[in-house]
Amino acid sequence: MKPTLKIAFCDEDEGELLIFRRMLEDAGYGDAIWACTLSGKELLDVLSAAAGALPDVIVLDILMLFKDGLETVEKIKRDTKLQNVPVLLMTGSPEYAEMVLKKYPNLTVDGILTKPITVDGLADLLKRCGQCF
Repeated sequence: MKPTLKIAFCDEDEGELLIFRRMLEDAGYGDAIWACTLSGKELLDVLSAAAGALPDVIVLDILMLFKDGLETVEKIKRDTKLQNVPVLLMTGSPEYAEMVLKKYPNLTVDGILTKPITVDGLADLLKRCGQCF
């Protein structure tokens, strides 16, 4: 039995949202979706409207339209209500993610998911995040 996690997922590609949902089900976290959004701005709006009920982990794409993942992470980590929620960034290029994290050393993320995401990779990161609670 997997621990119950509340996951906020953000990716501008609706297909990625469906794949992520299916992977959560396959990894045993089918009831874990707290919110799915298509932009960083929408995610921040949902998080700010949440009256005390926050997700256990936030998973978002590093590059998105309107407000990319990096801007979103910066806003999350500056918000006293959200700053302790673990954040996982998704990227199609681990090299790009590594370069970005070196360029922004004060940007705190709790893990990187490389696309294409695998069920095992996702389950491993969620398990590690779950140990943070």
